[in-house]
Amino acid sequence: MRVWIAGFFVAASGMAQSSLPAGPGREALTKVCSGCHSPESVVGMAKTREDWAALVGDMANQGAQGSDEEFDRIIDYLAANFPAKVNVNTAGPQLLENALGLSEKEAGALVAYREQNGKFKSMDDLAKVPGVDVKKIEARKDRIEY
Repeated sequence: MRVWIAGFFVAASGMAQSSLPAGPGREALTKVCSGCHSPESVVGMAKTREDWAALVGDMANQGAQGSDEEFDRIIDYLAANFPAKVNVNTAGPQLLENALGLSEKEAGALVAYREQNGKFKSMDDLAKVPGVDVKKIEARKDRIEY
């Protein structure tokens, strides 16, 4: 029974990591946060560095086990991959996907359109991108910077 439970957690940890963006701190996030909830619960969230630090501090106060270094890596990872604002003229596809709730294909289409047509200046410009669900972008327009 113990072997099965250990195997389950190893498999679950691997699955969680595969759906989170790659980068420094992902492993720490998975290790520290898996004890209480799915690390994937951050997907779609958007916060400032200060807000992420406060949330991680609250989790530590509630019993999340990790070193100060691990908590710092988690905050850095969350701030880099799930920011409060995203500049649609400089962000790569992964960040657009995470911050705006776009599919991989939609985020790629935004980047390709921007590279061919220049910087976006407004929501109207974003609405011109073929293959992108404008409703998704409009729903998170408060997260967009130009």
